[in-house]
Amino acid sequence: MLKPPDQLAQGLRGLGDIAGFTRLGLSGPHIVGTDESVWALKFILTIDSGAPELVPPETEWYAKIASTYPLGSVSIYPALTNSIESTFPHQLRNTKHESRGWRNGKLCLDTPEGVVNLLGNEHEPFTAGDRLRWYIEQARTWLQAASHNQLRKAGDLYELPDLSPDTQLYRFGYVTDNMQPMTLEQGKMHRKVVSLHYTKKKVLIVLRQDDISDALSGDPGMPFIGLDCQASFSALVLPLPDAPVVNFYQAPNTVSELQLACHCLGVDFLGELKRNLHHIREEKIKLVLFGWQIPSVVGADPVHWHWQALHLVNLSSANARPLNGFRNNAVGLWKKDRLKGGLKNDQELVWLESEDWSSPTLLGRGKLQESVSGSKVGIIGVGALGSCVTELLARGGTKQFVLVDGDDVKAGNLVRHTLTSLYVGSSKVSAVKAHIETIQPDIVVKDIRATVESLQGESLHALLDCDIVIDTTGSDQVLDWMQGNEWGSTKLVSCSIGFAAKRIYLGYEIGGFASEEFKDQVLPFLKADIEGVDPNDFPRDGLGCWYPTFPASATDVWKAASTFVATIESLCEEARTSRFICVWELEVEPLLKNYHADVLLKQ
Repeated sequence: MLKPPDQLAQGLRGLGDIAGFTRLGLSGPHIVGTDESVWALKFILTIDSGAPELVPPETEWYAKIASTYPLGSVSIYPALTNSIESTFPHQLRNTKHESRGWRNGKLCLDTPEGVVNLLGNEHEPFTAGDRLRWYIEQARTWLQAASHNQLRKAGDLYELPDLSPDTQLYRFGYVTDNMQPMTLEQGKMHRKVVSLHYTKKKVLIVLRQDDISDALSGDPGMPFIGLDCQASFSALVLPLPDAPVVNFYQAPNTVSELQLACHCLGVDFLGELKRNLHHIREEKIKLVLFGWQIPSVVGADPVHWHWQALHLVNLSSANARPLNGFRNNAVGLWKKDRLKGGLKNDQELVWLESEDWSSPTLLGRGKLQESVSGSKVGIIGVGALGSCVTELLARGGTKQFVLVDGDDVKAGNLVRHTLTSLYVGSSKVSAVKAHIETIQPDIVVKDIRATVESLQGESLHALLDCDIVIDTTGSDQVLDWMQGNEWGSTKLVSCSIGFAAKRIYLGYEIGGFASEEFKDQVLPFLKADIEGVDPNDFPRDGLGCWYPTFPASATDVWKAASTFVATIESLCEEARTSRFICVWELEVEPLLKNYHADVLLKQ
């Protein structure tokens, strides 16, 4: 063995006086995973165990330490022998890994949701002398708590059992925005049709809560993302009273363990599967969806359903040769699967990555206020500025849009548009619709390929029916058109960017737009924008007499769009009813471009 680096040696010297710790040996460096170089420290932890049958008083462990210590990762794993074999909360699935000296059950010690915060301990240090010691002490604290069943207490964040799913196969997403009464009987398996969507690298299977709860008519429903639905297929759905676990808090690894986990919940999994397997036997992807209600914190009332997908593999086809002595019917196929196929007791389960795609989860990192995100928003013009505003609204949680634009996507648009070359030649509204529908579930977009002045009938009504209408065209004719219509209580907004993005302009009114008054207010600034500018300096879409375009970079457009959306949110949140006009001027400093906090005009 090579001599450990000086920093790691310093960390090892700091372990000598830890209570209940015995060092056994150090090996390395080892190359694991994606060329990560680590050292492996083997040690014994001794505790006063409250459950010796699950957590022996003396157990062996490994600390996997990055060669860049005190930087890099430090992970604690049970040893392959003479250690805990069950899986507990705040631990990865503790299965065996025969090719190394430790099991897979890494302890969750280094995250805000891990045992560190839950046990009220100090934050992780990053000095060479302290960091390794901190991990060993935390591991012993974790182990002591596990032996006394104190890792999962009332009020703690709810944690799903770790499945270590096969993320290289399929990914399963579901939407459950609210708790909904299930029409399906718990413990009974049902057939359901789900939709299959393809991405470049993986397959994404998506499911709506109401699709599970309906009358099981076989209608796959509308896909909730903007990808074409490539296929629909049957899946089996099994609602459960709680998470199926074995060995304290371990997700089942085999068919027999799954049967045992369900049996402990009063459910006969194999019996239900036997009665329903004919629904999915010939499907290309054979799914069983286990659902149970989960709370936000331990001990609280449930807030929504979690759906966990299991991919059944190695099942017999109806065309396969039957077992000797059996016919090639449901009974014979079942016997073959149970004795030699994908349902034999020791068959390893293939759990899929299952994710909650409901709005509260996806928007948990940040969303717009309900006054905007809950509104139906019309966008007039989805060019550079309009596409950015639309995307910011969609990413902020807005779900209903009416998009109006009569142009197609050109190659020149791409330098500051949200779209890519895949959409060149497509209508802007249809392309932006397809793009934002991939951002979050349940976005509904009506795309109208027309100039706003030509709208009539249903298309005109769709725009007039919006809660907020945002004009991003910078066109006087559109402002005049807005003034000439009856808008009721609709909030009307004009957003535009001046020459070279020196200034940006916003006008806001409710129920009508005073076009002339707005133009009178901003005209002096518009003139100042182009003062001394030669018209020949404008960039053009092509050679000769093609239309000139205003010069501004993508960063200018995104900055302006962000300013506009933030201002619209503020105006809607304060429920402003009076006219608002604002002009921002771009300030240029070395290494800094930003809009003045003190705007030029605000009324």
